[in-house]
Amino acid sequence: MAFPCPQPNQPPSAPRRCGAGGMAAQQVPVRGTWRALARALGLPTTCNVVRIPDLGDKLSLDRSRPAAARWDRQKEIHAFGLWFNQWYAGTAVQPQDVWPEWRFDSGWSGFNLEGRQCFLCVHAKLQREHLWNEVQTVLWVGDHGEMNFVPTRPVEALRCDLLSRGYVTSWFAGWGDGWDWGLRSRLAGVELHFRGRRAQNTVNVHIDLHNPGARPGAEPSGLREAMDHKLLDEVRRTQTHAWYHLMTALAYQGIRVPNIIS
Repeated sequence: MAFPCPQPNQPPSAPRRCGAGGMAAQQVPVRGTWRALARALGLPTTCNVVRIPDLGDKLSLDRSRPAAARWDRQKEIHAFGLWFNQWYAGTAVQPQDVWPEWRFDSGWSGFNLEGRQCFLCVHAKLQREHLWNEVQTVLWVGDHGEMNFVPTRPVEALRCDLLSRGYVTSWFAGWGDGWDWGLRSRLAGVELHFRGRRAQNTVNVHIDLHNPGARPGAEPSGLREAMDHKLLDEVRRTQTHAWYHLMTALAYQGIRVPNIIS
């Protein structure tokens, strides 16, 4: 893949020399949050290419995107090209090897500071529910516990699987923004809510901290719980679903999320 020549004075982050193991010394970015996350996970971070296998394949360069998600694709690739040519020109590193790191750190597709931390929360919750493997390509992440993705199988197949797992259409699960269907966890509390579009083969998943549903040993959600959900998970979402709210709530479920902000 050919990339434009880098512009001066545009370092992606503070550089460091990497010459261990007899390798020729090269400048590589080392202060990005991708590498901070790798360190938190106990993975190597001092080489040219830092891999986080569980996440990197979902942010891959060579996976196709729906046409609706490609409006800024050329600008994104141009920005990546400047970064890649500045730090890896003349090395054996291939663009696809470092695309996940650049994308995670770049701010594109919602991956700003808060978006990255919220993405890790969604990832952790999907893992807990054994649903992370349903994600083929992450398209966008939000600042308040949301993610759009291309599923590994057709949207309709994912919908059927969620139904078989006990997800329900209750409490207007499919409402809003032209979604073809919506399913939420049948359980109350900190749970997942999915919505899908068949034509685009895309899915939105987000964490609702006040999901209406069943509670062990208690009555099912009623009007009061539904009103709390509407107010706190939708109307006031920007105030109630910051990354620290999500991390705290998930911790009560025994779900640990690496903190790459503080």
